[in-house]
Parts: sequence; structure tokens; C-alpha cells
Amino acid sequence: MAEFALQRRAPANGASRIGFAFGLLDALAVPGPILIPLLGHLGTAEPAARQLLSRLASAGDLQVERHGRVAVYNLAGAMLRRYRTISDSPDPLRWEGAFAAVIHDIPQSRRRRRERLLAAAAREGFGQYRPGLLLGCRPARSWLDDVLADESLGQARGSVEVAELSVDLPTARRMAAIVWDYPQLREGVQDAVVELTGLQARAAVDGWAHARRVHDAFVIATPLWLTCADIPGELFPADVAIDRIGELVTAISAESTPHYVAITRAFLDASPHRALVRPNPARRHPSP
Repeated sequence: MAEFALQRRAPANGASRIGFAFGLLDALAVPGPILIPLLGHLGTAEPAARQLLSRLASAGDLQVERHGRVAVYNLAGAMLRRYRTISDSPDPLRWEGAFAAVIHDIPQSRRRRRERLLAAAAREGFGQYRPGLLLGCRPARSWLDDVLADESLGQARGSVEVAELSVDLPTARRMAAIVWDYPQLREGVQDAVVELTGLQARAAVDGWAHARRVHDAFVIATPLWLTCADIPGELFPADVAIDRIGELVTAISAESTPHYVAITRAFLDASPHRALVRPNPARRHPSP
């Protein structure tokens, strides 16, 4: 159970850095000649940046459009959802009286399909209540159909069904503690508070170092924010101090943002490709 939960709470640092770069530019689309050097300032060398962009595009987390010889990268898929969850601060989920349920029985001979299903479920905020039963509070069809339609995973897909599981509120709270692994969530938040407190005390020597400092804060906080965003407020455990995470990230950002805003703006203004950057009108702060 804990291993499954960790899939949702451990995004790759490189992908997080790309999302943060989009956040620095207030953007949903960024041309490669801007994005790749910016990633260099944030600590990812050009060869690694190009490899990572290619991998994310193949996974559907970025869409690439061509403007002549220039590739423009658009956030897409799960990466766009994560970006919007953090940058747009959507209204919290409400408990509607039922879980969305995915019931699966995929044979061992189709292990890749099973692993793909579990990974997609984790990204979309579903957790395992028991083997073969995934529960969440968002519609499952939007992501499940894409998994089942992937022909590269073989034709014999096993049994996968979608249902709605209605329960009363006390029962839902007990089930939610299993689905989202509240003991591990509680421990993760406590550890993050310690890490962020240490990061707050860390000095930065220039504008790009301040940007990396804020990025590191988001790397710590974002997986926890994403998990908590998938849990309706009525089911959320009162003793999980997720608000303290926000307070610390806000304090770190308030201290460092003035140092990197000017250098980021100058970097963007110096590029002949700046007109290809598509702004995110709803953006509130950089998101990993």
C-alpha cells in the first residue's frame, strides 16, 4: 500500500524543474531556445534537458509544435494538470457521497498493463483500497480509456470496470485513510516541514541561486499538495499540517522572488524567440 502511494508523491526532479521553468515565465508554452538555456540556469545541463524534454513529449506530458525550425513545448497531460493544481489554486474537492471506483483483474501475463494502470491511477489521485480496487474522487474515464486503448500493451487487457461506490461520511473517512495512506501522509508532511525550515535558513548568492532555492521548496511541497488536492475537505485528516507547508513555501518565495524576477525578465527579453512564449493568465506563483 505504501509503495503504491509513493508513486503519486515522488515526481522526478527533472520534470519538476521543467514545470518550475514554465512557472518562472508565467507560461503554458515555451520555445526550446528559451526553455533549454533556462533549465541550464536552474541546474540541468543541455544534453540532459533535451533528453528529458523528449521523454516527456513521448509520455504525453508535453506537446511539441513547430514554428519553422523552432520547437515550442506546450504543457499537456498529467504535467499540465499538476501545473494547474499548483499555479491556479482551484477550489478544493467536496465529498459528493460516493467514490469513483476502478475494479480490475489483470492477469500476471499482462503485467505491463497492470503497472501502467496503477501508475496512471496514482497520477490522477486514485489510491488502492485493496488489491483490485482503486478509489478516488474524480471521474476515472478520462484517464482510464487512454490506458486501455494503448495497443502497445497487448490485446488481452483483463477485466477493468468503472463503478460508483456510495458510502456514508464516517465510512468514507475510514476508507480514505487507507486509500491515501494517512499515516504516511502525516509523516511526509512532518518531514517536509523540517526540510523547508532548513531550506529557509539557506543563503543564496545570486538571482539564479534564489530561483533554485524556490524550486527546491516546490520540489518538497508539490507532491504533498497534489496528494492533498485529491482528498475532499470533508475526508481530510485534521492533524495533517498541510497549511504549515504553504506558510513555509510562501515565506521562502517572498524572500527569494525579488532576487530572481529581474534576472528572469532580462533573460526573456534578450531572446529573439520571446514572442513564442504563451502566457498562463491564471498563474499565481511558480509551479513545479
